[in-house]
Amino acid sequence: MVSYMTKYRNKIEIVADILKVAEEGAKKTHIIYQGNLSFKLATAYLKAVLKAGLLVFSREHRFYMPTEKGRMFLARFNKYSRSAKNLEEQNARVKKEMIFLEQLCFVAKKPDDRNPTHKTKTTDKNNDAAKAKNRGSQLRQNTTRGRRLR
Repeated sequence: MVSYMTKYRNKIEIVADILKVAEEGAKKTHIIYQGNLSFKLATAYLKAVLKAGLLVFSREHRFYMPTEKGRMFLARFNKYSRSAKNLEEQNARVKKEMIFLEQLCFVAKKPDDRNPTHKTKTTDKNNDAAKAKNRGSQLRQNTTRGRRLR
């Protein structure tokens, strides 16, 4: 029943999970295990859900069943859940698009990957600077070695 193993559930999601488990009638232990709840938490939520009129307890059969109000809650929750998931997916697409646009504006242009021989002036300047830096460090190493030998 529970598909929220990677994140914490809010109160509404816990109530919805309880109602899903009890859809065809369920004992308290079944609700605890299937709803992934502790005994203490299940007791508190069952009390609240019973008080809200979303579940009824059948003393004769000793199990919980959703009321009409509970089934309506579950139907609306499912609709809400689908809408929230769609919004999250849309938000992820918008964020990706924003990152792409930022890269177009603020990231230095890279050489054409399809043509490896294509070099830009900035690449040549960077290579020249790297070569000069290497020559400088080699000169420093040579002079340091010379000092050690003396």
